[in-house]
Amino acid sequence: MSKDSIHFCHANGFPAPVYRQFLNPLEAQFRIQYLECHGHNPDYPVNNHWECLVDELIDQLERRYDQPVIGLGHSFGGVLTWFASRRRPDLYKAVILLDAPLMTPLDSGYIRLAKKLGIMGRITPSQRASERKAVWSERQEALDYFRSKTLFNQFDERCLEDYVDFGLDNRNESLSLKFDPAVEAAIFSNLPDRFPRAQKPGVPSSMVYGQSSDLLSRRRVLVHRYLTRLDMQSTPGGHLFPLEFPEAAAKSVLQMIERLTGEHYGA
Repeated sequence: MSKDSIHFCHANGFPAPVYRQFLNPLEAQFRIQYLECHGHNPDYPVNNHWECLVDELIDQLERRYDQPVIGLGHSFGGVLTWFASRRRPDLYKAVILLDAPLMTPLDSGYIRLAKKLGIMGRITPSQRASERKAVWSERQEALDYFRSKTLFNQFDERCLEDYVDFGLDNRNESLSLKFDPAVEAAIFSNLPDRFPRAQKPGVPSSMVYGQSSDLLSRRRVLVHRYLTRLDMQSTPGGHLFPLEFPEAAAKSVLQMIERLTGEHYGA
């Protein structure tokens, strides 16, 4: 019997191979595929509400699979997965979002106003992303740099090393970010401002969120549990929990897949 397929979508700025410590434990039960970097194909430019990026994801699913997949997406990748599953539910068997910043009704109004006022750079990390350091002379310099940054200081050491090994490219005898900072900034600036209501009937869907996440507050958890109808489950870590506690995150995902599908995949 062939394995079910997981299609994984990464967070903004984190190429998919960086997640290997999180994804590797799932490979015994599933066939895992992904697009390495969303947003870098000029045929699918970053636009408002990430509409073209959802098109890009749907195109990937249509090309790669002949059966519905389990959609798994972290943060930005979770939002893409959610919108793709609502547009094309026939492509998905189940959907699991990982600390995805889906808008609440209040959030939606706030983001719409920020776009009209041209202040998205102030309320999202887009300006910081566009100005971030992007080139290092060698691997140890890059490791030391990221280790000193708050964003990375809770990373599992293996994941930090994978970020340097798989998130940077060798170019002109130096190391450069693989994920273009201009694309990262554009993704933040075009954050969807639509409240993602559930559809009936819909794809079985859930959200696994970090217990100390700064994005998934108690209010947002309640909104998504009762209005978006997502099955919500917490796991150790913050917003980047798949890279902080990769094995625990993989275990939580496996449990959620079994809950949504009613199937047992084994240890």
